[in-house]
Amino acid sequence: MITNHTPAIRAPYAAALKSQPHIHEGKLGKLNADGEIELATSADEAFGIICDPDSLATAVAGNATSATLVHLKFAGIIQVNVGSTGAAITPGTKLVYGSGGVLTTGTGTAVAVAVESAPAGRAGQMVNAILL
Repeated sequence: MITNHTPAIRAPYAAALKSQPHIHEGKLGKLNADGEIELATSADEAFGIICDPDSLATAVAGNATSATLVHLKFAGIIQVNVGSTGAAITPGTKLVYGSGGVLTTGTGTAVAVAVESAPAGRAGQMVNAILL
């Protein structure tokens, strides 16, 4: 029997995400009815974090693009994409769903806890975190 010790699924992106696959790394994603990766529109529907996307060069070449979707039950440290925040992130900061699948500081159900620091106001930065 072959098992996958990391709870992850490799799947193609939905059409809306294929043109720029690399910019979705670290965002909250879900699988649609066709088994394709889409951005989650809330914390409740998020399946996991988008990792290891195909490169922009792959998309420009016209190849089908895909990524790995790591389940929210993953018990290790993972990089998440943080939206623009009003305050600096420090280890222990709880991160919640933000518009466009990014994580951010603020109110709401925490999805992850940061394990490293990051400055405020810089959208798109990747931060090491533990999923909740």
